[in-house]
Amino acid sequence: MPEVLRKVLHYYRVFKDTSKLQGRAYAFKRSAAFISTRLRARMGQRRIGEIRRTDAAKDIIRLVSTLPKAPTARPLLLIISDLQIRQCIHYRVDQKLRVLESIGVKAQFVRPDEIGHVASLLPFAGTVIIYRTVVPAKQIEEMKAAGIRVIFEFDDLVVGAEAVRKSGILGEITDNQGKNLCQLADQFLATAQLCDEIIVSTDFLGQLYERPAHGLAGKPIHVIPNFLERDCDAAEQGMVWTFAYTTPSGSIRSELEMLKAFLRSYDAVVDHSWSILVMGNPLAATELTQAGFQRGRIETLPFAEYDDYIQRIGSAGCVLIPLSDTPFNASKTPIRAMDAALAGTTAIFSPVGAFAQIHKELNSHALTVDHEDWSGAGTYAGSVFEARDIYVRGLQRAVNKLYGPQTARQSYHDLFVERFGLPACEASKTEWSA
Repeated sequence: MPEVLRKVLHYYRVFKDTSKLQGRAYAFKRSAAFISTRLRARMGQRRIGEIRRTDAAKDIIRLVSTLPKAPTARPLLLIISDLQIRQCIHYRVDQKLRVLESIGVKAQFVRPDEIGHVASLLPFAGTVIIYRTVVPAKQIEEMKAAGIRVIFEFDDLVVGAEAVRKSGILGEITDNQGKNLCQLADQFLATAQLCDEIIVSTDFLGQLYERPAHGLAGKPIHVIPNFLERDCDAAEQGMVWTFAYTTPSGSIRSELEMLKAFLRSYDAVVDHSWSILVMGNPLAATELTQAGFQRGRIETLPFAEYDDYIQRIGSAGCVLIPLSDTPFNASKTPIRAMDAALAGTTAIFSPVGAFAQIHKELNSHALTVDHEDWSGAGTYAGSVFEARDIYVRGLQRAVNKLYGPQTARQSYHDLFVERFGLPACEASKTEWSA
């Protein structure tokens, strides 16, 4: 059987299968878009009227003979990333795949160094998300030429050196780290500028990058926060530690000064021993150990797998989240407060950026401390422990409303199904929206 005929029969079978899975209208739409794009690429700038029938027939035959895959096959959404930060991969890749699957959208993750795998999957994809990764311009242009929507996604203020310099982060890291961060930020910006649309994790980031000065103005920018995959309903656990402090970041100079000031004020007013669990941050553990608290004990643990991590912070009376009011911190999703709520404990935090949205949902201001007030906030921290169960439930209600699984599925459906037109299983939507 001639190779061209074999491929035509292959596409016909795939078209029928796609029609059954996702509807005939979608199959026609994807096939027409894919084939027309490839035809334009083959014919160059020639108009249809200028092409003799014999030439057109040859062009169509050459087109069919070079199509490597069927345009309507799945997966429909491809996520490309080389990021190694476990927390980011958990929320922006692994979780995204599971949430998309829960609403009936097929997606797959691949690393950009898996060149053969990427090449074999691209013809199946209608949409590609590049998550915090530098991708060569040639590859992005090839994706766009094949009719693929290309999206750049990031979840920190890390795109464009100009934005990074104004973010407040450079004062928290060494000069060499700052130089490398700015170089990478410009590389991210160059990749993002080639993409069709942008996904960010907070309203602050969306509003910031709408400004012309930061290089992405004019591109559609969508906000998809980090979400929790289950409701916060954990029962309160027994207290093993008085406080907990958890962050993997090394850029926490201001944060540590606020934390030490808070603990000094707490240490000065209590008449009993207390403890703080520091997870996964040797710098914080060293700084707190050297602070010389009279009654305080510093305990350290490395970061654990997510469920173990949640269980451990649930054994703390309160998670402490001091944040300086900088653009870099304002750009962050309030993951640490979300984790505290999921663990069945509460948190004292700075109402910066998205943390301020949680603050608005709370019935009490006892859990929030403005930047300049951390040095005295420890004197009234005892009131949080006295009514801890009330504050735990309040924090859980706020987090469930803003970042719970129901909100996650609706947000994903609104963007990926309604906005991007990816096919979703209606049965799945009925199940999660009931």
